[in-house]
Amino acid sequence: KSIPGNETKTAADFATAIKGEKGEKGETGADGKSALDVWKSIPGNETKTAADFATAIKGEKGEKGETGADGKSALDVWKSIPGNETKTAADFATAIKGDRGEK
Repeated sequence: KSIPGNETKTAADFATAIKGEKGEKGETGADGKSALDVWKSIPGNETKTAADFATAIKGEKGEKGETGADGKSALDVWKSIPGNETKTAADFATAIKGDRGEK
């Protein structure tokens, strides 16, 4: 919104502005190596097993963190949007329900 002319634009306007035309489908790339294959390519791991890999990547259990503050529910966040302050949970349910998708 800091670019002149965008002061009143919405997130939807932004999404529309940055979306270009659909390009042509590219060729399928070669399959990449799995994390296990990459790990086994490291000198010293060539003859190790998947179980060795699983053991190697698992770290020690960390200390318990502090309890975080309670967050807002999706309904509370929605009601904080200008124009939704007096709307109901039923209004919220209607607002977030999309059209039925195709099979």
